[in-house]
Amino acid sequence: MRHLRILAYLITSIFVASCSVGRFLVVSSARPFFEDAMTSLMQESDPEIARLAMASDLKLLEGMLVSTPNSPHLLSMAARGFAGYAMLFYDPVEGEKAKELYRRSLNYGLRVLAERDPVFGQRESRFKDFENAIGSVHNEDIEVVYWAAVAWAGWINLSRTDPMALAEFPRVRLLMDWVSQRDETYFFCGPNWFYGVYYSTLPPIVGGDAKKSKEYFEKAIDATDGKFLWGKLYYAQTYAVQTLDRVLFEQILNEIIQAAANELPDANLLNEVARVRAKSLLGKAGELF
Repeated sequence: MRHLRILAYLITSIFVASCSVGRFLVVSSARPFFEDAMTSLMQESDPEIARLAMASDLKLLEGMLVSTPNSPHLLSMAARGFAGYAMLFYDPVEGEKAKELYRRSLNYGLRVLAERDPVFGQRESRFKDFENAIGSVHNEDIEVVYWAAVAWAGWINLSRTDPMALAEFPRVRLLMDWVSQRDETYFFCGPNWFYGVYYSTLPPIVGGDAKKSKEYFEKAIDATDGKFLWGKLYYAQTYAVQTLDRVLFEQILNEIIQAAANELPDANLLNEVARVRAKSLLGKAGELF
């Protein structure tokens, strides 16, 4: 009987080990697939095709996370994917849907960062503890830090009537500052577009600064040769609107609409959605000014 128990234990151990190896191999092979899929999506010029494909890819990605819930690579891609999906197709048209997608993105991102410091997994933690935890983040975490910040900012923006949500914004700023300090050109100068929006939408009494906003927007436009239309859309709908500069507003939107297609292949999808939104915004100029 004792020998039978030992044999059973050995068989079970081998089975578990083989399953673990199998999952590792599947995750390892899946990573380049999802990275290539995201690259392909960003190069897609038809937003509807991209929207349908993105939904399918995200559910497949979540399916992989069921069997390998702690894979930092899959979690990071999920954070990026859900934030991008919300930003492109639901924010601000379907606010509640976008909030849920941003929330899901943020949760995935914080799960990765919580491996660096458990504080990231505790939304109720003290700000000082969160600030100290930033020191545990590694340079290779830049993707997940950036998209966690984007998702968090998007969720807060759609929760503006909730004081508790607004109180979390300093943490978003810390994350984006961390990204900017390491690579301000990351994701088509993402941090500079972020600061442009940040300084243009805040009231002056709490740090808003139209001059700084314009400087960040123009810096990002110069760095991307004016080809990142999604960022220019932010320039029009935040800075130009906040400063009541209708001339600049219409100028930027017309530049977006008239821009040549495929000028920035890796941002085709973002640029095409920006073009659609620019046409819609231009039609609302009378309401905004």
